[in-house]
Amino acid sequence: MPYAFVTTSVLDLWDRAQLNSERVNQALFGEVVEVLGTGRAFTKISKSDGYTGWVYSNFLRSVTRGKAVTYNRRLNHIVTHRAARLLASTGRPVDPYLVYYGTRVWVSSQPSDLSRIVLPDGSVGYVKSGVIRPMNKARSSLVTGSMLVNEARRFLGTPYLWGGLTPAGFDCSGLVQAVCARYGLEIPRDTREQIQAGFNVNRQEVKTGDLLFFKRHVGFALSRDRIVHSSAARGGVRVESLTPGTRAYREDLDKSYVTARRIV
Repeated sequence: MPYAFVTTSVLDLWDRAQLNSERVNQALFGEVVEVLGTGRAFTKISKSDGYTGWVYSNFLRSVTRGKAVTYNRRLNHIVTHRAARLLASTGRPVDPYLVYYGTRVWVSSQPSDLSRIVLPDGSVGYVKSGVIRPMNKARSSLVTGSMLVNEARRFLGTPYLWGGLTPAGFDCSGLVQAVCARYGLEIPRDTREQIQAGFNVNRQEVKTGDLLFFKRHVGFALSRDRIVHSSAARGGVRVESLTPGTRAYREDLDKSYVTARRIV
């Protein structure tokens, strides 16, 4: 199969090759995808996590399989600011101007406060060094539940967006996947797969950072009875309660609770 990479800040994946279909996911700048098929203006792609969808073809650039594999091996940093400017060597902003939280990049050098990033086709750009952090999957074993929820709380007030994967808008499972990826924890994209991650925890034994699952919904446990999540019913990322009579109680979630999973 041929490969391509994303040339815009964030690229919507649709369930059909038309704009009025359902947004099912997003891909980020520089992300390498597998090309499954093409239409008049759309291309069907598969992300590295196996998620598929249709995207605008003009936001993809072809790359050989060899370059795609090499690039993925060299990814060594991740954007940890909500958004960062993509720059030329002069410091001037260049297209697509913004790269979002969670974007993975190959940093080839950091000679100053600007880090040089290389894209799959060999083209280069720069970002400020302070907006990225090294990726180190070996350190994922050191991640704590408190780290996960503190990271999720950074996005309080971020709007809800079905299929959203960035601080411009998260859906519930998108927030969970993005926060986990920040710390090198690879989990699936959707709740129906995320519910298989880690191991099961009794509701009375829930700890900070556990994933709490409800009917078609997921969030991080702040404690046994409080969650941080991206909620369509509340318009975005919020902290809410599962205990009757408390502030921000969510009776609907309390009564549709399914299970808890511990991933760290």
